[in-house]
Amino acid sequence: MYLVLSLTYLTCSYIPFVIFSLLFIIAVFRIPELREHLVFAACLIFLTAFCSCGIVTSLSADVKTGHISEQAVVTAVEDRLSGDCRLYVRRQNGACSVIYGDRSISFAPGSIINVDGRSVLPDTPTNPGEFDQRDNLRRKGITSIIIADAIICDSSEYNNFFFALKKRIFRIVASGMGIDEQMVFAAVCLGDTSLLSNDMRNRFALAGCSHLIAVSGTHFAGFMVFFTFASDRFISKKSKSALAVKLILAGLYIFFGLMTGFGDSVTRACFMCICLIFVRDRLSGMCVSAVIMMMADPFSVMSMGFGMSMGATAGILLFAPVLKKKIPEFAAVALSAHIGLLPFYSMASVRLSAVNLICQAVGGLIVSLICVFFVPTLILCLIFGCEMSIVLEILFEGLEFMVGYCSELSFLSVNCGTVNSLLFIGVFAFLIVLFMPDSQLRRVILLPSFLAGSICFGIILYSYLFEPALTVVFIDVGQGDCCLIRSPSYTVLIDGGEYAKGSVVSDVLDWYGVNKIDVAFVSHWDSDHCGGIKYLYDEGRIRSVIAPCLSDPEDTELTINSVSTVQEGNEIVFEDGLSIYVLSPDGSVEDENEDSLVLEVRYNDMNMLFTGDIGTDTEIRLVREGVLSRCDILKVAHHGSESSTGNEFLWEVKPSVAVISCGRHNNYGHPAQSTLERLMEEGIEVRRTDIEGAIEFVFEK
Repeated sequence: MYLVLSLTYLTCSYIPFVIFSLLFIIAVFRIPELREHLVFAACLIFLTAFCSCGIVTSLSADVKTGHISEQAVVTAVEDRLSGDCRLYVRRQNGACSVIYGDRSISFAPGSIINVDGRSVLPDTPTNPGEFDQRDNLRRKGITSIIIADAIICDSSEYNNFFFALKKRIFRIVASGMGIDEQMVFAAVCLGDTSLLSNDMRNRFALAGCSHLIAVSGTHFAGFMVFFTFASDRFISKKSKSALAVKLILAGLYIFFGLMTGFGDSVTRACFMCICLIFVRDRLSGMCVSAVIMMMADPFSVMSMGFGMSMGATAGILLFAPVLKKKIPEFAAVALSAHIGLLPFYSMASVRLSAVNLICQAVGGLIVSLICVFFVPTLILCLIFGCEMSIVLEILFEGLEFMVGYCSELSFLSVNCGTVNSLLFIGVFAFLIVLFMPDSQLRRVILLPSFLAGSICFGIILYSYLFEPALTVVFIDVGQGDCCLIRSPSYTVLIDGGEYAKGSVVSDVLDWYGVNKIDVAFVSHWDSDHCGGIKYLYDEGRIRSVIAPCLSDPEDTELTINSVSTVQEGNEIVFEDGLSIYVLSPDGSVEDENEDSLVLEVRYNDMNMLFTGDIGTDTEIRLVREGVLSRCDILKVAHHGSESSTGNEFLWEVKPSVAVISCGRHNNYGHPAQSTLERLMEEGIEVRRTDIEGAIEFVFEK
């Protein structure tokens, strides 16, 4: 039975885990009574891995980018309540692509369309914690994105019945709710996360509760609780109506699957529940649902959602029965799911803390109640109006309050994405052995697995307890500036790039477990410096903003209220030894770039100099005033412009490392060749965000 569990992990292409599991299978093969099950599992594993990896490899070698004008076949359509639409298409060369658009034209799977536009490769992450769109799409067999200028459909327009029904249900039940409750209702009950704001997504992510807004088995069980309760007396008896009732229940499960979108977790939950109706064997139901998903779409086994869904379910099935004997059931289920997810902790950047575990357990209970009341509330709203959704609204408010409160304590959690995935696999392997039934094999491998698991757990614990004294990250925001400075007690952000890059900075903050920035500095009011600060300020992720004495920009979209101003001579001292000294401006120039904040960041014996967009005029003034000192890290002014970073300035500050923040193939020619030559002549190490992506410096105590 435990070997079936390995199926869920092997299909996620974890090479170390594949090796471990194969060795484990060979060892247990010596037990004759398990041989048939092992042969079936092994054949299914290799067949799945061969088909999936083969298809992915062959298609990725035939990606064509640039302008296209060709026919394509629609393979899937994803309509969303926000009004946008995703078309998954198979092109003439056999490769799969995705088209993002609106619902001005409706399509059906199988429709033949003529597409005119550009084919581009999905983005790859250049910052820690940034979403890897290319990897995510490739796991679905999609190798490119089509930016369509025109789409012509040769087939008739298709009216999506289930999407129209979903919109009607949303209007009936959620019209009387607040905005926040509406967006969470759409995600939890209808499987549509398109309405969720970035702030709401961030709260659930920091609280470790993102799974609560993805429809899964918990939601299905709640949706169907009244139907299954009413049908139990028919199914438990060998009556003629039992088969009919089972078929009706199976049809209802499929209906809810269509309503909420047949994603990985939804498909697994749907078919597993159907199998339970006929077989009453949860583990077999999970395996059958996996086989069905693989037959329908071989790429499903490559997705993160498939692996995590199967892993959590298998963990509950295998470990919860034992844990229930020692701890309360709801806690046993939550803990068992986490055991099943251990190999995915690093890959999915799961956040772990005692607060998060409690929030997940209580949040799961609230979501179960929401799903239980969903169908009765829908019926009551149809009869009496949307006022009858008051119970659901109260539950949603309670869920949002709890998640919001726990997200405020995210600094207590550890981001598993910063820990090597092999360590979690080692702990998982030990737990598998620990929970195995007593046998000769278990007695032989228990001690080695215990030692390996203990070492892995110790390394994970050490990485959490002994964090670096200071972490400095120059975030890649394209043609702009942004730097995160994080000490154990405080977080500082210097600039934030363009407004559109605010979401990128937000992802980086999530990666490092930063809920709110204590102090954000705006070097000056150019959009490529202050835009991201404005974005984070609007999202409630910045406590205070400091800027030079110049007023806010005229562009009201970038205006930030309650800005504190500083000038030359001011100093901000933090309790843990971190201090920031303002070297400029002095208020005498009245030029946007020349009046940029020049900040010297000091931590123990380490100095960093941030220069905004100043030119040589300000550099020479600072040299003559004698306020500059030698620095370890220099943030090169004005993205490496030829009008900055002069020789006299470099001789004075003598940096060991110079960091240039600029965009790839930017229109300004940054960094200038002359600036690079001056830095190299002084023997200064040059690092660039346009080449390396995010640049991180870690300073130990």
